Amino acid sequence: MTAPRFPERDPRTLAEGQYRTEANLRARAVLHERFGTGAPWHDWLFGWLPEATPLRVLEIGCGGGRFWQDNAGRVPDGWQLTLTDLSPGMLEAARTGLGARGLTARFERLDATALETDDRFEDGAFDLVLANHMLYHVPDIDAALQGVRRVLAPGGRLLAATNGAGHMQELWDLARAHLPRERWLERGRLAFDLENGLDWLKPHFDTVELHRRDDAPLEITEVGAVVDYVASLVGVAGAPAEELDPETAELLAAVRARVASTLGEHPAFHVRRVTGVFEAS
Repeated sequence: MTAPRFPERDPRTLAEGQYRTEANLRARAVLHERFGTGAPWHDWLFGWLPEATPLRVLEIGCGGGRFWQDNAGRVPDGWQLTLTDLSPGMLEAARTGLGARGLTARFERLDATALETDDRFEDGAFDLVLANHMLYHVPDIDAALQGVRRVLAPGGRLLAATNGAGHMQELWDLARAHLPRERWLERGRLAFDLENGLDWLKPHFDTVELHRRDDAPLEITEVGAVVDYVASLVGVAGAPAEELDPETAELLAAVRARVASTLGEHPAFHVRRVTGVFEAS
């Protein structure tokens, strides 16, 4: 299967840019935490994990380890966690965050496409592999899934979370209207999404089931929260205004003016959400 276009799918470019630190990812996550309704995403996703103990867990593309930090009180003592990411900055954030919450884990730098031949991970070494919103960044999804299949024990499961068509579309439209294409993490059709994930997974797994999350839209009432999200797409989330180059500052000022105008006419900035997780075994 051929992956559809997704700009900046080179993992090393992402590791050294967008995901060098946790700042850009956090700016996007905070929007859901502050303006979303219902159970938080990490709480909902944890509900799909097996209840078995002991459990050997591998997460690929763990980012700053927020999934485990948010669910620290729900992790049984008998679970063995191995967290991997290509970004050293993300791994350090995960190591610090999990340690602060009393969780122990093994941390390894990993390119997911190399999992099939990586001798640090034995055949059948894990009961569960978690890929939380990351497979669409992988340049060779089949290679990554072959690696996942190799390291899963008989009866083991993969949980692969992703987004669907229309997810956060209003914010992407806002960015597209104001940011030059070469300056931001533009989204084309996701390489791995709710619409095509089954096609990617079926060649590698016997059973595949999609669990869709019924998310209410975000109703954002603060201009700054939207601007921070758009800033993350340019890779400057959290950067002090005085450190921005003049062009970026001007672009974000235009976004701010547009959102302020919208909130002057409407009670909230409405943003759709379309998410879910594939369970494969």
